[in-house]
Amino acid sequence: MTDRPADSLHRDELRDIAENLRRQMQAELDEGVATYGKNPYSLREHISVLWKNRYLFPYTVPPGWPLLFAEFERVWKRRKAGEEVKMRLGAFSVLRIIFQNPLVLCYYIPILGWIPLLIKGYRNNKL
Repeated sequence: MTDRPADSLHRDELRDIAENLRRQMQAELDEGVATYGKNPYSLREHISVLWKNRYLFPYTVPPGWPLLFAEFERVWKRRKAGEEVKMRLGAFSVLRIIFQNPLVLCYYIPILGWIPLLIKGYRNNKL
């Protein structure tokens, strides 16, 4: 929204940029409502998309998202600078992901699974 570095912008300029961004986002929301109306979700379309991507089954539904995020994080950390993230996912990748990152199983254990996740998350942080 500007060519200048953020440090050199004054409060009024930042307020104007924020207001312009709000107007742009509101216009896009209004356009979406005009296009899709009051019924933006189509169950039939959703099921057809899930069927087309059935080879990615566990990762396309919320219970599979911890596996997907864990694999993305692993690939992200191993990539070289500037390299594109390429993930190999398939129906049997679940076992590979769990074997390489067993902590992902904690996401599926209610309440008690939070303890190891909290320990990992706050290990190097100073509160």
